[in-house]
Amino acid sequence: MVCISLERYLVIAKPLWYRFRRNIKTSVVVCVVVWVLSVLVFPIDSLPFHHNILATILLCVFLLPIPVFIFCLVGTIKALSGAVSVPADEKRRIAAIQVAVLLIYILLFLPIIVSIPIENTSFELFCISYVCLSLSPLADTTLYLLSRKSFLDKFLASLCSCKTSDSQEMNTRDIESTTLANTETV
Repeated sequence: MVCISLERYLVIAKPLWYRFRRNIKTSVVVCVVVWVLSVLVFPIDSLPFHHNILATILLCVFLLPIPVFIFCLVGTIKALSGAVSVPADEKRRIAAIQVAVLLIYILLFLPIIVSIPIENTSFELFCISYVCLSLSPLADTTLYLLSRKSFLDKFLASLCSCKTSDSQEMNTRDIESTTLANTETV
């Protein structure tokens, strides 16, 4: 999620730099680094540290993305406010995606982050944390689908076509009743 947020920020705030720096090699390196960091963080829990030291390390690791998300959100909004060639609805969509990424991270990962420093976590907090963490892939997939303009346009068009056909029926009835009323008065 951090990579998505950072990429959106770079596309909006630094488009020329991003266009010339983006290539397959960079994408592969970023993916490898993310996987290596994930593999390195996972076994930290099994290290023979005191619970307080382990909790501090994990808190730092899991709370680190929040300032990055906020930086990307603020930078994107600043860059969008100065962009004159981007339509207002597109600006809202881009900002909404950045806000959604931040909210997904806070809502789905914060319960597990809060439960880390607690030595004897209650079963209810553990269950809530686990459910929230388990919903993360679903939230990521939904965010990806909704961020795709073509998917969103097709979805909205399917909703609007139903409403349009209903409103067209109403308009046709209104026109017919107005025509009948005008014909009867003549």
